[in-house]
Amino acid sequence: MDIKTYVQSCESCMRYKSGTGRKSGKLQPIPVPETCWDVVSTDFITHLPVSDGFDAIMVVVDKLSKRPVYIPTPTTEQRRIQRSFLTTSFDTTESLALSSAIVIRSSPQNFGRP
Repeated sequence: MDIKTYVQSCESCMRYKSGTGRKSGKLQPIPVPETCWDVVSTDFITHLPVSDGFDAIMVVVDKLSKRPVYIPTPTTEQRRIQRSFLTTSFDTTESLALSSAIVIRSSPQNFGRP
């Protein structure tokens, strides 16, 4: 049996083989912001026990000061979260709406319920 035939018939070889496509480029880090709330990141903690009608928390973190803001949300539905995000008041000197970059984590963390 030659190597090509063996590799094509080997399940783990086919499953874990390295990609033959073009290599990914280098990741570009977000530059250090000059002012607070210039760059923020967001994340979600979901599937929490219901409290006052909320079962999730949207976490917004200023990338310069590392100051978190916790926004209770009823679910991770996009419209409700956008509304919560836009209507929450922040104790900052600059508006979060004027942020030059918002980094959103794509996978919510689930706690409490499967």
